[in-house]
Parts: sequence; structure tokens; C-alpha cells
Amino acid sequence: TLNTTGFSDMEGNYKIMGLEAGSYKVMAELEDYIPNDKVDVEITAANVTFQDFVLEAETSSIVTEEGN
Repeated sequence: TLNTTGFSDMEGNYKIMGLEAGSYKVMAELEDYIPNDKVDVEITAANVTFQDFVLEAETSSIVTEEGN
């Protein structure tokens, strides 16, 4: 099992360098968003692979308390 981490820029672009050819599970996470994963992302040797993610904001319940 290979675990590695990458980071995106302000536009969401990212690079993961040095992966060997094969099939990977890739996950995207951001605080206050629901994580999104893609299974079986195929990496081909000496090629660039593109994988887009769409993250949805988590919904939260806001509880307010009214006083007298």
C-alpha cells in the first residue's frame, strides 16, 4: 500500500509526482467539505493523468436559542 499526500493551489490544481504505473485510489479532502474519492485511477508510465474532483460543502444544523 502506497500512501502519499499532495496539495492544491488556489485554483485547485495539484500534482502527485513519482508514481509508478498502475491503478490507484485517489481521495480529495478539504475542511468543511465531504471527501471525494476516485477508485481505479489508471497511471501510465511517462504520461500525465488528469483526475478532477467535485467537493460538496457539508451541511450543518445551526441551533439558535431565544431568551426572554
